Amino acid sequence: MLGVVADVLDPAALARFAATVEQRFGRTDVLVHNAGKSRMAASMRSAMPIDEELELKFFGLLRPTRAFLPLLKKSDAASMVYVSSYSQTAECG
Repeated sequence: MLGVVADVLDPAALARFAATVEQRFGRTDVLVHNAGKSRMAASMRSAMPIDEELELKFFGLLRPTRAFLPLLKKSDAASMVYVSSYSQTAECG
């Protein structure tokens, strides 16, 4: 087992992570996508800007997949798991 924290928005960090996994295990059997951020900004009054949302929710899935695809291809039974949740705060009144 290897526990690593890597920013999915940092291609260099993902490359280092994939290299570490390759060196230690030689392949990746399961890639779990579990990045997220609240839809509401710290003020709880304005939604996350769309460019930040796309960066995290689209590219945040694409970049790790690209970084680990060569290692997933080395597995006999590779899997990718996508964890998603949705939360939003609404003001009433």
